[in-house]
Amino acid sequence: MPNLTKLSVLNPETGELSKPVSAMMSRVSTVVGAVQFPGPVKREPMPEIDNMLNGEKGKSQANELQRRAWARFIQEQTIQQVNMEAVVARAVPQVTEAADPEAMDEDWLALFFTKCRAVSNEAMRDLWAKVLAGEVNRPGTYAK
Repeated sequence: MPNLTKLSVLNPETGELSKPVSAMMSRVSTVVGAVQFPGPVKREPMPEIDNMLNGEKGKSQANELQRRAWARFIQEQTIQQVNMEAVVARAVPQVTEAADPEAMDEDWLALFFTKCRAVSNEAMRDLWAKVLAGEVNRPGTYAK
């Protein structure tokens, strides 16, 4: 994970994200939902899901098959979220001040994240990050 304090993605005077990086994060979030800014991954408990799966009320509402399906679904989604955020984190340092994330095609972004969410290999994450940064910097560079 890159050390963001040493990169130009943060404004040295305010400590805030540069405008292009902030716009990229906003644009990505509109397509894939909430994306946490790069940093350590926190696994927060999900009380609603825990109650449904393990609580007394949940036991009466969900049979064993449903509980296993929910557990698998949550696990898969968590892994995919980690993978997408890792790609975004690697792309951030490559975004230039001249980037134009607002001009990015929403369908391109949706397809991009459909493909990169399954990637956990570090070298592949780096490759997907270069593609994302290239598209943020010059929208239309990469075909769907």
